[in-house]
Amino acid sequence: MTLREMLEELGRLAAPAPIEYVRPGARVLDPDDWEVDINEVPYQKCDKALDTPLRDGDTVFIRILSLGGG
Repeated sequence: MTLREMLEELGRLAAPAPIEYVRPGARVLDPDDWEVDINEVPYQKCDKALDTPLRDGDTVFIRILSLGGG
């Protein structure tokens, strides 16, 4: 499974409503919405970015970037 596939599946399983981590046809995640690391390395630094294969034991960390405001 690739990072893209994992994020798409995770988004479908989100409750109470699906989450769109990866926009259809996107080559990268929207940097204003999410930061994602694979084994403590930003996914953008992996050779295949969103298409990086995940292996048993890999850790994927997803950070939601909050918008400032009052």
